[in-house]
Amino acid sequence: MHTTFEIGPEEWTEGFWRKIMTLFDKKKVRVTVEEIDTVNTKTQYDIYLEMKRIQSQYPPIKVDPAVDISRLADESNAPNLL
Repeated sequence: MHTTFEIGPEEWTEGFWRKIMTLFDKKKVRVTVEEIDTVNTKTQYDIYLEMKRIQSQYPPIKVDPAVDISRLADESNAPNLL
């Protein structure tokens, strides 16, 4: 199993380590620590909110059912493969 935690220095507590021990059923684990650039870090929730904001700028449109959207996507993304 593999999991990633992003935590601040104040969260390095005994409770945190107990949580890891519980997740891994008290098996031996490898811990790798790396510094996080907090200036540019976005959470999944931040990205979700940004995506919702962008989606609201483009209301739904009606597409003719005769249009093969998959083929159009293939042609625009990889024209030399068709």
